Amino acid sequence: MQGRTLIPAESGNADATRGAVARQAVATQKAVAAQAATAPAATQEAVDAQVREVVSAEARIAELAADLQAGVEAGEMTKEDAARVLEDLSGYIRGERTWPERRIG
Repeated sequence: MQGRTLIPAESGNADATRGAVARQAVATQKAVAAQAATAPAATQEAVDAQVREVVSAEARIAELAADLQAGVEAGEMTKEDAARVLEDLSGYIRGERTWPERRIG
């Protein structure tokens, strides 16, 4: 999420947010599919699994973004807070971060 937010600054509705996330998921899926075209058949299953995982994660992030946007529109939180929460949680949803982030020992 470096330098990006999934909540459009000028958007006042959750549909626009879902659309932005869906476009991002499709772009990711196309990139993975392009890799699959040159991959050996043995790795095709792994590529397919990766595509399903990315699309599933992006769908969950889109739902979260829509929920947060609804909270912003209802006056429950600021747009900045919603963007921060979305950025923090999307890393966990994608598997880029692990829970809990603490040192043991």
